Amino acid sequence: MRKIAVTLICVWYPQSPNFNHFLSRNHFVYPPNTTPADPGTTPNVMTLSEEDDKQAAEKGIKIPSDDCVITWDQFNEHIKDRDWINVYAVNNEQVTGELLKYSTIWTVVSDTVIRRRTSFWDSIVKGCVYGDNTFARIHDSRAIFVSQTGNLVALPTRNDYYVSSNPEKYFFYFVCIDNTEVVDGRCPSSIILVMIKDQRENDLNDKGVRGGPIRMNDIPWSEIEADLQRCHRQSFIDDTDPKVVWTWRNEECPKPWTPAAEQGK
Repeated sequence: MRKIAVTLICVWYPQSPNFNHFLSRNHFVYPPNTTPADPGTTPNVMTLSEEDDKQAAEKGIKIPSDDCVITWDQFNEHIKDRDWINVYAVNNEQVTGELLKYSTIWTVVSDTVIRRRTSFWDSIVKGCVYGDNTFARIHDSRAIFVSQTGNLVALPTRNDYYVSSNPEKYFFYFVCIDNTEVVDGRCPSSIILVMIKDQRENDLNDKGVRGGPIRMNDIPWSEIEADLQRCHRQSFIDDTDPKVVWTWRNEECPKPWTPAAEQGK
C-alpha cells in the first residue's frame, strides 16, 4: 500500500476564538482498507505531468473553470439541506493541526445567500470546532460564492466553489482563502474537500453524534478522479505535494445542526 503524506492549512480569524485550518503535510496517514469505508476502491489511474506537479507546488491548486462548477439550480436540487461528510482532502499549505471528520449542512437563505454549518475534530485544541457562516453568490448561474459573515475564516478575500459532474453523488468543496494571491489561475492558500452524503441510517445519540462506520456505497470513484484531474489538475495517485489525504478519522463530533453544536460555537 502506498504511503500518503498529509498536508494541513490553518487559518486564524482574529474576530473569533476559533481558528480554521484545512489539513497537514507533516506525517504519514494510511487510508483504511476495510469495508464499508473502503478508500481502496479508488481507481488506479495515470499520474499527471511533472509540469502540473510543479505548478501546484509553486502556485497552488488550480481554480476550476466555470464549466466545472455546478449550477445554482443543481446546488438547490442536490446540495442544500443534506447531510454531507468529507472523506478526502487536498491542500497546499504547510502548517500544523488537522481538520478531521468534517460534517456539514448547507441551507439557502435567499436567492443570493447560503448558510453553511459545520463541525469537525481539531487536532490542536483536541476537541470539536463548530462553524456557522454565510456566503453570497457572485456568479449569475454557477455555485461560486464569496464569504460574508461567520465565525470561521469569514474573510472578504475568500471564494468557495462547488465542483462536480455528478452532484447527486459527490462534489468538491474548493476554498480559495485569499483570492488576491491568485497567480495564473492557481490559489496558493486553498483546499479541496471531497464531499459525499452520510449514508448511515442510525439515529443520532443524545450528544448529536451519528457514530458507527460510514458507508461509501455507489460512489463513482472514476468520475471523482476524472473531475479532480480535469478541474484541478490533481490526482489520487500522486506522491508530490499537494496530495490527497484520507480525513475520516479520529473522534466524531455532534452534527452541526444539533443543540450540542449550537452550544459549542
